[in-house]
Amino acid sequence: MGEAEFSGEVGSDRIRSFSGRCDEGLKDENNLADCEELHSMHPRKPIPARRSTIIGPPPPAPPLASAVVEESGLVSESAPLGVAEFYGLSGGWICHRGKVRRGNEDACWMGSGVIDGEAADCETPTEVKKSTSPWLVAVSDGIGGHLAGAEASRAVVSEIGQCELITQDAIKMQIENLNKTLCERGMADKAFASMGATVAGLGCGPTGLFMFHVGDSRIYREEEGKLELLTRDDSEAEDLIDQGLLERSEGKRPGFLHALTQAVGGRDEVLEIDVHVQAIAVMRPTRFLICTDGLTDMIQLADMEHLIQGVEGAKEQVAALFAGAMEAGGQDNITIAVVDVTPLDAADRGEG
Repeated sequence: MGEAEFSGEVGSDRIRSFSGRCDEGLKDENNLADCEELHSMHPRKPIPARRSTIIGPPPPAPPLASAVVEESGLVSESAPLGVAEFYGLSGGWICHRGKVRRGNEDACWMGSGVIDGEAADCETPTEVKKSTSPWLVAVSDGIGGHLAGAEASRAVVSEIGQCELITQDAIKMQIENLNKTLCERGMADKAFASMGATVAGLGCGPTGLFMFHVGDSRIYREEEGKLELLTRDDSEAEDLIDQGLLERSEGKRPGFLHALTQAVGGRDEVLEIDVHVQAIAVMRPTRFLICTDGLTDMIQLADMEHLIQGVEGAKEQVAALFAGAMEAGGQDNITIAVVDVTPLDAADRGEG
């Protein structure tokens, strides 16, 4: 979620009155002692059925700034749907419980298999490589308590990763179906009440390259050591910023600004979600950072950029970012993927 600070007459009491899905309420340093007493810091309060009436109607989604600037090497409308675009994938990832939590509710899919957060809890980045499409990479942060959150994040990445067709429409439909399934599971079994997850990732298939997300897991594009955020968090804080009630800043966000406006599941009734899907095409090798908020809540953007300055390899950048998040406290589960997406010509695909 984007960091924010109060602006004008808006005070913390008013912000606290907004109903929303509180991702974590105990991340503040004053509450760290409580973490040792809990198996999970995710409360079981479901995401509200409707947006806060104080906030008003949702603002229009902002345009993907870097997706319309051809000079950046990243464009969104360079090829019509139905025309195959081929890209190779390489990079590294890590999925770790952090320093504070007893379990790992994160999960990821890196090209060819689900990475269960509990099973993947190691401190050394792992390599990922796919020589040609189709492929998919995704990270997910579970909510709803340790048992429910861990199962939800694993289900999300597993189902979308095994989708038979990697296209925008297919992945969007799969996530929408998962939303219904997770809500119904939580309603039927109290042990899984409010189970849900965020998700963010890249996919490449017969219609080309695209990105997708729900919640506050993020995708950045990296160029010359600078990171450009390509996604907009589904959060109360972002809505308040759009309404002019909060100022965006690089400060650490208070716990009550972790409220999500939507996730995959996470509600006590089945409601539709808006799955953000964006077609993109890269004109040259391009590096992306995909992560859960266990990274972005621990390290400010400028510090993230400082950590990767001069670090060439994708795996090495993952290691640097992970070390920075751990040194900053490691208060949440941490999942980081740094991947290079490379356009392929016919020779690269073995066609010539």
